Amino acid sequence: MGITLPGLSRTFRSAIVLLFCVICGCSVPRAELGAYGSQFEAARGTSEDLILGAKNAAEAHANDSANPAPPVERAKRLMEQLDALDARLQALQVIAQYNDALTRLAAGEDAAAVKASLDSFSSALASFSVKSLSKLVGSVAPYGEFAAAAIAFIDNQIQAKRFAKAIEAGEKPVLKILEILSLDADNILNIEKDRIALRADPRKMEAQLLAISFTNLANSHPFSDPAISSRFNSLLANHNKLRKTIGSNLLAHAPRAGAASEQEEQALATLTTINSQMQVHVDAYTQLIGQVEPQVAVIREYKKVLASTQNALMQIRVAIESGRSAAVVVFIQDVYSLRQAFLAAREAKSK
Repeated sequence: MGITLPGLSRTFRSAIVLLFCVICGCSVPRAELGAYGSQFEAARGTSEDLILGAKNAAEAHANDSANPAPPVERAKRLMEQLDALDARLQALQVIAQYNDALTRLAAGEDAAAVKASLDSFSSALASFSVKSLSKLVGSVAPYGEFAAAAIAFIDNQIQAKRFAKAIEAGEKPVLKILEILSLDADNILNIEKDRIALRADPRKMEAQLLAISFTNLANSHPFSDPAISSRFNSLLANHNKLRKTIGSNLLAHAPRAGAASEQEEQALATLTTINSQMQVHVDAYTQLIGQVEPQVAVIREYKKVLASTQNALMQIRVAIESGRSAAVVVFIQDVYSLRQAFLAAREAKSK
């Protein structure tokens, strides 16, 4: 049965309930807190692996000799990307420190330990800067003002030793940071896409040039003899499969006026060679582009984990207020799915 305190604000009410439950040991969802804490650390580990992988990809892209951008522009872009990736790591630290403070208070640890953890949370929150996360230009200023007010309030509560109220006040900026990370997640994907495109695009270009050579030669001959026509149509069908793979328009045989019927055997041999050479580039292109979808899947699961982290935190807060159990099963499932998606993407990249 939950504890009801009518006539009080939700913030003040939950602070009193949390403090009461810590003292009495009556309704703090310790099992759920433990499960949430351990699973968040697992999610944090995978997220850090994802971010560090993106840092490596950004550096590789910037330093690649095939990158057509001027060196100054490459260096500037790399610095922006690395700053943003470091900010994501800082954000994970803020959330981890909040979890530590919440867990210590709920576990009834001594006041000095809770205060030290809350001080670390406040410091981590104050050092987190959202400005480097380029996707959020419109949201930066509102977050900065909101966070500054929250930090000041949290610090006041810590100094007054009202730790439960400091925890309650810390929930809002933590939830906001999780939202920001989700909004910005596609920028991690874009880094990987840029890396892949830098290698895949030249392969596609080589295949397209070979397709032009095939077209020019094919349209130079009528291939009207039935035996030769059958062989040419087979080559043309294979050629169009290659074109379809790289997204090019299919070729319809349109021999030019006055096209010669001489040396068609040699023409067929050359067309066969062109298809073989084109196949090499198309296979390489396909292998590289095949890395994109696993990266998309990772970011999709990453966003789900960020959303379910928000939900799990709110579930635990509600459980503290009501004395009921908190539902964190979905969070656990999402953390597992993120790890599996990350491993699949890493394997695809290594091929």
